[in-house]
Amino acid sequence: MATELWAERYPAEFRDQLKNYEPPPESEPLERALVEVAVGDLDISPQATCAPDTPFWMALRIMASEDVAALLVVDGKHLMGIFTKRDILMRAALEWPEVEERPIAELMTTEPDFVYETESIAAAMCVMANSGCRHVPVLHLDDTVAGLLYPLRLTEFISEFLKE
Repeated sequence: MATELWAERYPAEFRDQLKNYEPPPESEPLERALVEVAVGDLDISPQATCAPDTPFWMALRIMASEDVAALLVVDGKHLMGIFTKRDILMRAALEWPEVEERPIAELMTTEPDFVYETESIAAAMCVMANSGCRHVPVLHLDDTVAGLLYPLRLTEFISEFLKE
């Protein structure tokens, strides 16, 4: 009964307001690029990696020596997780002596949000915004690691359009 009343009050064309929505064509070069350029077209590698059994202290050493804020934790070519500065602060900083020798697999973020190399830059930015993650792994279509997308790489891409 309630459904019938709702249907009478609200015609079918208003039930799904976005059903027939077509976004306007992108008019600015940056807008077009964000939609048309694939993540894989950016410089997404090299990225710093380590194995899941890497001790915490060694992961820190890798991050410091390569001057990176994130490590992709890989088993062969497959992503197992990501270890970032945020993980250091939230999971390890206050427990230093106890975690020094623990494998990074125990401290990393498992099942991180990722994008495929074929997805648009706009889609990747949405993943970053929705997940709250600054570092997003990029995968090939066969689910092997292609690289890492992070704010500096996006800023470099966008700044090319702002120079014009």
